[in-house]
Amino acid sequence: MEVLLTGATGFVGGHVAAALREEGHTVRALVRPASYKVPAQRRREVDALSRLGCATVVGDATEPADLDRAARGVDAVVNLIGILIERPPISFDVAHIEVTANLVRAAEIAGARRFVQMSGIGASPEAPSRYHQTKAAGEAAVRASKLDWTIVRPSVIVGAGDGFTNGIVDLVETPLVTPVPGDGRTPLQPVAVRDVARAFVATLQDDRTVGQTIDLVGPQTFTFRQVVQIVGAATGNNQPIFPVPKVFLHAVAYFAEAFATNPVVTSDQLRMMNGIPIVDHAPLRTFFDWEFTAFEVALQETLAARRAGLRNASLGQDEREE
Repeated sequence: MEVLLTGATGFVGGHVAAALREEGHTVRALVRPASYKVPAQRRREVDALSRLGCATVVGDATEPADLDRAARGVDAVVNLIGILIERPPISFDVAHIEVTANLVRAAEIAGARRFVQMSGIGASPEAPSRYHQTKAAGEAAVRASKLDWTIVRPSVIVGAGDGFTNGIVDLVETPLVTPVPGDGRTPLQPVAVRDVARAFVATLQDDRTVGQTIDLVGPQTFTFRQVVQIVGAATGNNQPIFPVPKVFLHAVAYFAEAFATNPVVTSDQLRMMNGIPIVDHAPLRTFFDWEFTAFEVALQETLAARRAGLRNASLGQDEREE
């Protein structure tokens, strides 16, 4: 099967690209143009994909003509594009709705049969965050298509090179105390990136998943506070936890969004924490017959990659800039 993979150079994308190649699929990865603001990083990502045996197509996911060209002749499209922070001119509406709708159109024109969309756990038009609302709108565009579609909604994704766990490590390394947002009771069902990659490949190959929306969660449920404690124990940073009032966090987010190029937290991310549901892991066995990875195992992989300086372990990329 020839697959167009978007978002291939991201944390999840590299793992999915590798998993597709391991299963013998031909992968055509859409990569950003040479004018991208970090060209040295882009070259490393493209070279890494090529070493995996992926063909690369240079194009802008926000340009319908580029998507039409990239999708020509493929059998399936796997869309992993998503953002957590809006940076002009790329908004949630553009990344999650417009790009998805244009990809669906490109897939239909190309005669592709399968379309697998990465959404997010908690996606809903009624969700408190714009992230989840726009993810739901992207899902609607997929469901309205003539394609054999599947929507996969991962929970928090962890593993070598992930942003979530590395962010927790930064928290527990804060001197004297570890700050935790609010009461720390936000529920989480972290899922290992290796399981996410396997699930996307299995979904693509299993017609039973056509027309299905799959909540992809890990086998364990924690509160945010418990995750912080586990990470603290694993890194030897067992210092007191300090709850940070939400009103203070919203004030920090307001000023960060106003003045920082890369805000440490945004208002929408804080709202996201109120829109994460807990779902039953058991139904996943309907489609996936392997034992999902425990959080502690994925955490050790994250810590090993962090010590090695890897930013995107799936593509073997480090944090050094050329």
